[in-house]
Amino acid sequence: LLQRHQRARPSTLAESLSGDLHTRQLSRVVADPVKIAVVAVIVFTMAAVYFRYDEIESREAERVESIADSRAHEVSAWLRHRTAETEFVRSSPLMAELFMKWQTTGDLASRDRLIQRVSEYRKANEYDSAQVINARGEIIAREIGTNRNNAHPELVAAARKAIASGQAQRTNVYHRPGARLTTRIEFVIPLIATGRPALGAIVLRINPEDYLFPLLKTWPVATETAETLLISRKNDDVRILSPM
Repeated sequence: LLQRHQRARPSTLAESLSGDLHTRQLSRVVADPVKIAVVAVIVFTMAAVYFRYDEIESREAERVESIADSRAHEVSAWLRHRTAETEFVRSSPLMAELFMKWQTTGDLASRDRLIQRVSEYRKANEYDSAQVINARGEIIAREIGTNRNNAHPELVAAARKAIASGQAQRTNVYHRPGARLTTRIEFVIPLIATGRPALGAIVLRINPEDYLFPLLKTWPVATETAETLLISRKNDDVRILSPM
């Protein structure tokens, strides 16, 4: 009996091992699809989040681009309006006559009358200040007195274009540290009745803080981080012109 029992034990052990192996294989078969399903859910969730983020990013990019286009249109319209209203000065026979009498005879009364007429126009159209320049772009009279008679290169360049073309020209927004108005835009208006090319021009200065910069600061929807900046690019040089 003992021998039979001992002969029977290997078979029982084998059967036991076989059963355990079958159980582990069955568990693995059941577990693998579960793992695959979990991985699939994670992958699909990540994909959904990515595409949702991409959709939101695309929508926000379109919204920002639309706002930028709107701002650019508003600024361009404002500049066109400002340029168009200078036609009164450009074609004024009285201002040209006063300029010529002052320059040819040295009549200071004509100079003072010219400055007075320009000042009245400047105030009526909400410019900051005015000055008179000659054909070389040199400042020869101004509404507000100052020791500075040298024109900024931005103004000189605009003056030369205005005199040569007979059309009003403007500077970019530029900065002049130490001046009464450190940031300005200037319109140069040739007095075409003085000759072709014009012998002189009127310069009307705008403070961008009065309208332009506040326009850029406004945003069509509530936001804590969005802002619009005015930039200038010349070759590889990019400058921010409006305050950040």
